Amino acid sequence: MALQEVQTTRMIPDEPLYHSFKRNAKFIPRHQFETLVKNQDSDRYVKRFNSWHQLVTMLYAQSSGKQSLRNIQRGMEANPARLYHLGLPNIKRSTLADANSRRS
Repeated sequence: MALQEVQTTRMIPDEPLYHSFKRNAKFIPRHQFETLVKNQDSDRYVKRFNSWHQLVTMLYAQSSGKQSLRNIQRGMEANPARLYHLGLPNIKRSTLADANSRRS
Protein backbone atom coordinates (compact mmCIF):
# COMPACT_ATOMS: atom_id res chain seq x y z
CA MET A 1 0.00 0.00 0.00
CA ALA A 2 2.82 2.42 0.80
CA LEU A 3 4.39 1.86 -2.62
CA GLN A 4 1.12 2.77 -4.31
CA GLU A 5 0.94 6.04 -2.40
CA VAL A 6 4.48 6.96 -3.42
CA GLN A 7 3.75 6.27 -7.09
CA THR A 8 0.57 8.36 -7.16
CA THR A 9 2.11 11.36 -5.39
CA ARG A 10 5.33 11.46 -7.43
CA MET A 11 5.79 14.82 -9.13
CA ILE A 12 7.00 15.29 -12.67
CA PRO A 13 10.36 17.09 -12.78
CA ASP A 14 10.08 20.78 -13.75
CA GLU A 15 6.31 20.75 -13.23
CA PRO A 16 6.18 24.07 -11.34
CA LEU A 17 8.50 25.62 -13.94
CA TYR A 18 6.25 24.45 -16.78
CA HIS A 19 3.14 25.90 -15.18
CA SER A 20 4.76 29.26 -14.46
CA PHE A 21 6.22 29.31 -17.97
CA LYS A 22 2.87 28.57 -19.59
CA ARG A 23 1.17 31.20 -17.43
CA ASN A 24 3.74 33.83 -18.46
CA ALA A 25 3.55 32.86 -22.14
CA LYS A 26 -0.17 33.64 -22.10
CA PHE A 27 0.64 37.33 -21.55
CA ILE A 28 2.07 37.55 -25.07
CA PRO A 29 -0.84 37.79 -27.49
CA ARG A 30 0.04 35.42 -30.32
CA HIS A 31 -2.12 37.26 -32.84
CA GLN A 32 -0.31 40.56 -32.23
CA PHE A 33 3.04 38.79 -32.33
CA GLU A 34 2.16 37.13 -35.66
CA THR A 35 1.07 40.51 -37.04
CA LEU A 36 4.44 42.04 -36.11
CA VAL A 37 6.29 39.11 -37.66
CA LYS A 38 4.28 39.48 -40.86
CA ASN A 39 4.89 43.26 -41.00
CA GLN A 40 8.64 42.78 -40.52
CA ASP A 41 8.69 39.76 -42.88
CA SER A 42 10.72 37.85 -40.30
CA ASP A 43 9.64 34.40 -41.42
CA ARG A 44 10.27 34.91 -45.13
CA TYR A 45 12.75 32.07 -45.66
CA VAL A 46 11.65 29.93 -42.73
CA LYS A 47 10.27 26.47 -43.40
CA ARG A 48 9.65 24.95 -39.99
CA PHE A 49 11.05 26.79 -36.98
CA ASN A 50 9.22 30.11 -37.10
CA SER A 51 9.54 33.20 -34.91
CA TRP A 52 6.87 32.05 -32.47
CA HIS A 53 8.71 28.77 -31.90
CA GLN A 54 11.93 30.67 -31.30
CA LEU A 55 10.26 33.06 -28.85
CA VAL A 56 8.73 30.24 -26.82
CA THR A 57 12.06 28.36 -26.82
CA MET A 58 13.98 31.43 -25.65
CA LEU A 59 11.38 32.13 -22.95
CA TYR A 60 11.81 28.56 -21.75
CA ALA A 61 15.59 28.93 -21.74
CA GLN A 62 15.43 32.19 -19.80
CA SER A 63 12.89 31.01 -17.24
CA SER A 64 14.69 27.73 -16.60
CA GLY A 65 18.19 29.21 -16.50
CA LYS A 66 19.51 27.24 -19.48
CA GLN A 67 22.68 28.78 -20.88
CA SER A 68 23.72 26.54 -23.76
CA LEU A 69 21.96 25.29 -26.85
CA ARG A 70 22.59 21.71 -25.76
CA ASN A 71 20.92 22.32 -22.38
CA ILE A 72 17.95 23.99 -24.05
CA GLN A 73 17.54 21.12 -26.49
CA ARG A 74 17.87 18.42 -23.82
CA GLY A 75 15.48 20.21 -21.47
CA MET A 76 12.85 20.44 -24.17
CA GLU A 77 13.39 16.86 -25.37
CA ALA A 78 12.80 15.64 -21.82
CA ASN A 79 9.16 16.74 -22.02
CA PRO A 80 7.79 15.91 -25.50
CA ALA A 81 4.14 16.06 -24.37
CA ARG A 82 4.65 19.59 -23.10
CA LEU A 83 6.28 20.61 -26.39
CA TYR A 84 3.17 19.38 -28.14
CA HIS A 85 0.87 21.43 -25.89
CA LEU A 86 2.98 24.53 -26.47
CA GLY A 87 2.75 23.98 -30.22
CA LEU A 88 6.47 23.40 -30.70
CA PRO A 89 8.16 20.95 -33.04
CA ASN A 90 11.07 18.79 -31.94
CA ILE A 91 13.96 21.26 -31.81
CA LYS A 92 17.45 20.44 -33.02
CA ARG A 93 20.48 22.29 -31.74
CA SER A 94 21.59 23.37 -35.22
CA THR A 95 18.12 24.70 -36.06
CA LEU A 96 18.10 26.78 -32.90
CA ALA A 97 21.61 28.07 -33.60
CA ASP A 98 20.63 29.05 -37.16
CA ALA A 99 17.48 30.81 -35.96
CA ASN A 100 19.39 32.72 -33.30
CA SER A 101 22.03 33.86 -35.78
CA ARG A 102 19.48 34.98 -38.39
CA ARG A 103 17.01 36.68 -36.07
CA SER A 104 19.11 38.66 -33.68
